[in-house]
Amino acid sequence: MTRLNKILAVVLGVQLVLAIVMLRRDHGAPVARLAAIAPDLDTDRVTRVQIFGPRERDATAGAAAAPTAAIDLRRDGDAWSLADHFGYPADTAKVVSLLGDLRGMKARGPMTTSAARHVQLGVADDVYQRKVVLTTDAGDRTFYVGQSAGGRRTAVRRDGDDKVYAVGGLSAYAIDATPRGWVDTTYLAVAKDQVASLEVRTPHGTLALDRTLGPWTLAVDGAAATLAAGEALDPTKIDGLLSHLTRLTLAEPGDPARDASQPTATITVRLRAPAAPAPATADGAAADAPVADAPAADAPAAASPAAPEHVLDVIADGDRYWVHERGAPHAAMVDKSQLAGLVELSRDAVITGGTANATAPTAPAPRGAAPGKAPHG
Repeated sequence: MTRLNKILAVVLGVQLVLAIVMLRRDHGAPVARLAAIAPDLDTDRVTRVQIFGPRERDATAGAAAAPTAAIDLRRDGDAWSLADHFGYPADTAKVVSLLGDLRGMKARGPMTTSAARHVQLGVADDVYQRKVVLTTDAGDRTFYVGQSAGGRRTAVRRDGDDKVYAVGGLSAYAIDATPRGWVDTTYLAVAKDQVASLEVRTPHGTLALDRTLGPWTLAVDGAAATLAAGEALDPTKIDGLLSHLTRLTLAEPGDPARDASQPTATITVRLRAPAAPAPATADGAAADAPVADAPAADAPAAASPAAPEHVLDVIADGDRYWVHERGAPHAAMVDKSQLAGLVELSRDAVITGGTANATAPTAPAPRGAAPGKAPHG
């Protein structure tokens, strides 16, 4: 064996010994236990939650003003609302769920303690995926939620601490930075089979559909519509129109104080009147069968329950409509696709047969009508 081979053999032996020592040490080392990142966070004392959306590296260039929160949730008793979106009611369960996730964050020690990695992991003071500020009577607590840390875990850092933790059960994507992520998005829900009448009033006229007394009837500007030979109201088309009101979905809260004195349209939906209560017997119980004897002449007649109705003022606003139900404390912005069929409702939209839907020269719009839109009549 040459001298070189002897040296190589010694080096290999040393490496094997070191490998065995390291293997035994690693095998015997206990796995770090999961520990809470914010064990002192009392979510019952949180009165405000601010959520900042993604902030990239180039956002820090220059003397740009400090970013404002995309979401500002305020607590009043047990209820939460979006203070920065006209006080629209927040879904309390969603807020409680977020607070629970933050309170329950756990990790097996920090994944890094180097501030140099904060930007890479998206948890720096000025570069992050989400910044969440919780306000309590003891002050603010701030958490930075960043990039994926692998294994369905997310990098999280507490403000004022260089340690970054890999946390499971939480992600920046799940912390919504849009208002619709924190509210019940159903602004109005109407059961189609309960609609008794529908009226759409615009600056160009009024069109009304009614089935209070039986099949659907149509009135234009207060007068019964005259149908030509072969024409008939199409219940399928009407049903399609009512589908828009089955669930009117909010894109974001609207300003309820907006001037609605000249709306694009006013939509009135009247529902069927609730059934009158059954007559009561002498002991106060509802009777199962009609009473044979007529009521006394001086007995007051039972009042019929009033038919409920929804009156919506609608204003076109870009690719959305501002919608406010009269008497309601809040308004909504909805995508135009949800209400365009009603706002632009015309006679031909609910009639089938005859010449109503045949191709014909376009009649000139009446003076004052919007270009490209047919009048209601």
